[in-house]
Amino acid sequence: MNLQEIIKDDIKSLKALIEKWINGNDLGDNYNIELYPTHMNDEPTNRALNLVADGQLYMALNGHLGDDILMSFENLIDKTKFFYEPENYYSYNFFYSDEKLDKELQELNQWPWVCMLLEESYHEINEELYSFLSKDEKYMQKLDWRSFEKLLDGIFKNQGYRTELGSGQSDGGVDIKLYSKDGIGEIVTYVQAKRYNKKNPIKLEAVAALFGVMNVDSIDQGIFVTSSRYLPVARKFADKTQTRLRLKESKDVLEWCKSNSQKIFQSKKALLKQEFLINKLQSIKRNKQINDIVYHSYGALGVSNQFYMIAEDYGKYMICVPISSLYNSISGLGYEEPNFNFKFDVKIHLYDSEIVKKTILDNGHETLFGIDYIFNYWNGKPLYYDWHD
Repeated sequence: MNLQEIIKDDIKSLKALIEKWINGNDLGDNYNIELYPTHMNDEPTNRALNLVADGQLYMALNGHLGDDILMSFENLIDKTKFFYEPENYYSYNFFYSDEKLDKELQELNQWPWVCMLLEESYHEINEELYSFLSKDEKYMQKLDWRSFEKLLDGIFKNQGYRTELGSGQSDGGVDIKLYSKDGIGEIVTYVQAKRYNKKNPIKLEAVAALFGVMNVDSIDQGIFVTSSRYLPVARKFADKTQTRLRLKESKDVLEWCKSNSQKIFQSKKALLKQEFLINKLQSIKRNKQINDIVYHSYGALGVSNQFYMIAEDYGKYMICVPISSLYNSISGLGYEEPNFNFKFDVKIHLYDSEIVKKTILDNGHETLFGIDYIFNYWNGKPLYYDWHD
C-alpha cells in the first residue's frame, strides 16, 4: 500500500470512528462530516476532515452536556493519528500529527479540490480555480476527459455563451454546443474536446469528422479543443475551411482560464457596488422576498445573529453580503430583524461576502453551508438574541 492509499484509509477510518461515537452517544444527525480538500474560497489545505456540528452534537462538543462526554471525544481522537482544532463553535478541523503525512495530505488534497469545483459547477463563480489551472498545463493533463469537457463548458459560459454540455456518451461527435445571438438570430457553434497526452496528437480524421458533422447539421462554426497538439495535415485541413473550423490547444485554454479568472473577479466586485446592493435590498423589502435573507447564529453562552442578503443565486451556490440588524432593546437581550434600510455605507470588500453552498444531506434536508457557519433562510420573524454571558 503506497502513502496516498494509507492516507485515504486513515481518513476513512477516522470518519467512521467519529460517526460511531456520535451514534453511540445519541447525538442526532444534525451534522456534516466529510473530506473537504479546501474551504470553498481557498486553495487546498492540509485538513483531513471537517466536522460541522449543530443540535446535540454542538452542545456536546462545547461542554454543555458535561465534561465526561467531551473528554470521551478528546480521548478518542488522542488514540488516532490525528488531532483536532475548533475553528469556531460549529466547525472542527482534523489534521495529521505526523509532519510527513501532513505534507503529503496537502498535496493529495490539491487535485480533489480541482475536481470538486468542476463537478459541482462551482467553477462558474470561482476565479481561484481558473487562476490555479492557468499556471501550468500539467494540471490540465491530469484532468479526466469528462472534467476537461466541464472545464470548457464553464469557460464558454463565462465568455457569454449559452451552452449545452453533452452527456459524454453517444454525442454524435459534438461535446458542447454554444449558442450566441447576432443581429439576425442565433448562432450555433459545435465544440469537440479531446483531453489527450502530448504524445497522442490529433490526426486529420478527428478534425475532418467534426467538420463533417457541422456540414450535415448545417452549422457554420466549429471549435476543436485539445490538451495535446495537432498534426500538420490536420492544421492544413482546418485552414481550408476558411475559419469555419478553429483549432485550439493547451496554450489557448490556459489563456482562457486566465481571462475567466479576471472576468469572474470583476463580476463579483460589481455585485458589491453600493447602488446595486441598496436597490436589491429595497426590492426584497418591497416584494416581501424574505427567502432572499439568510442568517447564521453564533455564541457559546450568549446568542448572536448575523443577517445576510443574497446578492446572487447561482443554483448550488449563493453569494451573500452582511447587513445590519434592528434591535427592539438596548439592554443586550431581546429580538432583532434585518435592517432593510441599510445603506452599505461601510465599504463591502469582496472577501466580506460569503459564498454559501446548498447541500442535500442524507436525511433529505437542504442545509446551507458557509465557510464557518451553517446558515438558515429567514422566516420573517424576529430572532432572539442574548449578549449576556
